[in-house]
Amino acid sequence: MNLKSPPSRGALWRLRSLVSLAFAAAFASALPASTGIVTGHVTNAGTKEPLWSAAVTVKGTNLTATTDRDGSFRLRDVPAGDQSLVVSYTGLDTVEKSVTVAAGATVAQDVSLTAGYYELDRVVVKGIKEGQALAIQQQKQAPNSKVVSALDAFGNPSANPGELVQRLSEVTTEIIGSEVRGVYIRGMSPEYSVLQVDGQQVASARGTGASRDYQIEQMGTANLQSIELIKAPRPQDDANSIAGFVNLISKRSFDTPGRRINLTLGTMWRTRESGENPFQDEFNLNPDLFALSYSDTLSVFGGKNNLGVAINASRRLSATTQDEFGSGQTFIGPGALYFSSPTAAPLTRSFGSGDFFYDALAQSYSLNVDYKLPNGFIYVRTAYTSNDQDQRFYRWDIRANAAASSFTPASTSTLSEVVPHAGSYAEAWSALFEKNSVNYSINPGISLKLMDGTAQLDASLFYSYADIIYPNYNTGLADTQAVAPGGLGWSLNYGPDKDHPIFTQTAGASFTDPASYTVRLNQHIHWWSPSELTNAKVDFKKEMSWSVPVSLQVGVKRSVNKQDQYRDWENRTGWSGGPGIANYLGSRYRQVGGRYGPFPFLAYPGQGGSTDILSSPFLTLTDADAYNNYSLSTAADAEFKETISAGYLQAQARIGRLTVLAGVRMEKTDTESHGYANNVDPQYNFNALLTRAENLARVRAKYTPISTSGSYDNVFPGLHLNYYGPGGMVYRASYNKSITRPPIAQTLAITTVNPTASTPTVSQGNPNLKPYESNNFEVSVEKYFEPIGKFTVGGFLKKTSNYFTTFTSTVGSGNDNGFDGQFAGYVLSRVENIGEGEIKGFNIDYAQQFTFLPGFLRGLGAFANYTWLEAEGNFTPNAANTAVFSTLPGLVPRSGNFGLSYVDAKFQVRLMANYRSKFILTTPAGNVANESNIGYRGERMMIDLKTLYRISPRFDVYLDIYNMFDEPTSTYNTAGRENFTLTQGTSFSAGVNVRF
Repeated sequence: MNLKSPPSRGALWRLRSLVSLAFAAAFASALPASTGIVTGHVTNAGTKEPLWSAAVTVKGTNLTATTDRDGSFRLRDVPAGDQSLVVSYTGLDTVEKSVTVAAGATVAQDVSLTAGYYELDRVVVKGIKEGQALAIQQQKQAPNSKVVSALDAFGNPSANPGELVQRLSEVTTEIIGSEVRGVYIRGMSPEYSVLQVDGQQVASARGTGASRDYQIEQMGTANLQSIELIKAPRPQDDANSIAGFVNLISKRSFDTPGRRINLTLGTMWRTRESGENPFQDEFNLNPDLFALSYSDTLSVFGGKNNLGVAINASRRLSATTQDEFGSGQTFIGPGALYFSSPTAAPLTRSFGSGDFFYDALAQSYSLNVDYKLPNGFIYVRTAYTSNDQDQRFYRWDIRANAAASSFTPASTSTLSEVVPHAGSYAEAWSALFEKNSVNYSINPGISLKLMDGTAQLDASLFYSYADIIYPNYNTGLADTQAVAPGGLGWSLNYGPDKDHPIFTQTAGASFTDPASYTVRLNQHIHWWSPSELTNAKVDFKKEMSWSVPVSLQVGVKRSVNKQDQYRDWENRTGWSGGPGIANYLGSRYRQVGGRYGPFPFLAYPGQGGSTDILSSPFLTLTDADAYNNYSLSTAADAEFKETISAGYLQAQARIGRLTVLAGVRMEKTDTESHGYANNVDPQYNFNALLTRAENLARVRAKYTPISTSGSYDNVFPGLHLNYYGPGGMVYRASYNKSITRPPIAQTLAITTVNPTASTPTVSQGNPNLKPYESNNFEVSVEKYFEPIGKFTVGGFLKKTSNYFTTFTSTVGSGNDNGFDGQFAGYVLSRVENIGEGEIKGFNIDYAQQFTFLPGFLRGLGAFANYTWLEAEGNFTPNAANTAVFSTLPGLVPRSGNFGLSYVDAKFQVRLMANYRSKFILTTPAGNVANESNIGYRGERMMIDLKTLYRISPRFDVYLDIYNMFDEPTSTYNTAGRENFTLTQGTSFSAGVNVRF
């Protein structure tokens, strides 16, 4: 079927008109004869490095400029005569420089800034104070609301940029496999934010399906200079992020003059509660971490230091250990965890434990080349990262039927006693699998100063590729059903210790004996989901000679996002080897610190040897397996392409202490997808009386290829006001409109048809699903301390619409019914837009280095941030659409960071806490907000310690401790009780940094 929408001619015409208008205005100015131009560079006298974002002002006027990344500035329309330049930068002494300006001429004036602490503390300032000062300066001078952090603001940077991002104001994170993976900006789940590198969105992959969610652990830090959190995007920025953008800024050789070589060697290890587990990560002196960076500026083609090269390489081998336990271990959903779950005292009907482990080899390589031109520069930025994980687990669970007869009459919510019955059985899972990811990008571009330096043209192409592959996911399952058909009896007592309930077997075959289990299943899956994102954009900026300093900027961009999802599935259930798994035993031990078990587990399928069930002649592929495997492999295969055409116009003016940035952006989005329609008519079902070939012919007939397409336009106005008051005060207010594009899974061309239901049904992805829309309002008051410090108080309101949920309707007749005339009268299930919501929040953010204190106290520093959020909306499609839900699923209402540091010429120590409050995972059934039917993620507080000792200006040694008190990284709550907990231990990282 084809659901294509015609292109919006009005939107394209508006884009062309907008661009034409801006270019016409850009050429409508000339330099007054009574003024001149002042140019120059601002550098740090102590380090000889260019100062980026330094403020340069002509004293007594509104003329202000901020320096580019190379420290250069240009001031137009400077009145002729003797003038004074005031140059300021966070952490350095403000300087006034006299300059004589001739009418119609250009005069050069370079400026160097310094501070008194350079004479006192030459060794430490380069790595610590400089990075923080740059970050604060960029945040202060930004025309829109953002948070900027140096890479080393919180100590020796981890190889995962998420470890730094989680400490920023208004950010919390999700830790998966001991690594920061999901980023929640302003409490909103990862689908509401976007990951960028140098202002360009990067491709993202999830592995098990096409998705917009990004996994920040797949990126590296070896090539990064700083990180931005953009909270209020400008018209020149992409509009597809209601929560905000995480922007990773890469290193450039011109940031630091001369040759720089840095080497890091280190080792990493992780401790856990019990040594009884087969998975341990012991301390050793083998180098788990290697990082090398090189940058230099070279003189080529007759120029002077006109070619910059920055090369970075890193390799890190880390391990994850994870103890898992609770009634949610079976992953069967909150409704299946308890009997009579809507009651205040439900009975627990499942319990389990697990042990998960993997080694991860993460590698990162980058090459950035910059070549200076007489009026600009050209560049090529490349990056490659990979993350290969060798994963394995042993997981055990037991369950009971959801019926009163499954429990003794004396059972309570504190003590659940299960009687033997056919639905009470134990399962033991073993798995060995790989997860391989690769990300790479190439970004050529050019930046030119034109029209006597009053205009700037930027053009770039950015190609990004990402893929996560599970090439060989092998699991083996054994259970007690064949040996103990009458079931098992067991009890779970939360009385003595609610965090670790007492688990006891009371009847039936021993679930600690390998003879009680029978092989039931081998599962082999291959998932992969490649993603390609190509961005091409051109921006033009022109400074206008009007009565107030004004710049006009216009640009166009085209993005093409391709994502595919594929799955090959093979189950084997034909086991003729009889009961007992002793001949195939891989391990038998007690889990969760020795509290539960010992449980027997199959050897890892696929590792080979006589104990591998895949080597056994007793395990076969049945005809039903062949049928089901084809169905499971085909059902989710899909391809998706999204093309976005965008244009914008914005203007920025400075009126006294007030800066105003205003503009509009327009985007047109076209999507297409290819997948399969699944017809579940019984005529295509598996039939045991037919041959395998006949059943395979049936299942192939179930699936027919289909294609869909969709289109939508959006207009995004934006207004940002900044008032720079005396005493380092900045007052901000802004409005902008943004969107979050719908999840790809909801728009794919996947259709399921059931013509034999009592009322025939058809379910379908919706290619015309509109994105979430949000009108965003921001205010903040910021105080910047000298020499290095900031304090921010801010609030925001997001009025959102176009939420979506599943609707049912009746398919009409006629060829235009959306199905080419098919399925008339069927009940159609499809996700549609509905509902409105409101998210509001408040945050405080403080950071300061106490360099003004006397003696050793000047090494002290502190930071703290806290975010408070609240949300409500009507998202349920009832008759009046008036059901109100008090918060959004996935929204983290409270988060914060707190830390103390001490830094002197020799020693650095940082103690840091990261806090995340309890939050709701899913919308409760019937939209009834009570503890008995809502799934929560639990509260978390993690404490980290980072230390460094500087042996000499060239050598450091460091020791970092993460999660010092072994806080569970994730807990899940239902019915007011923790039902599933992940504990990943305490990790250590130690090594040496060398500078050449």
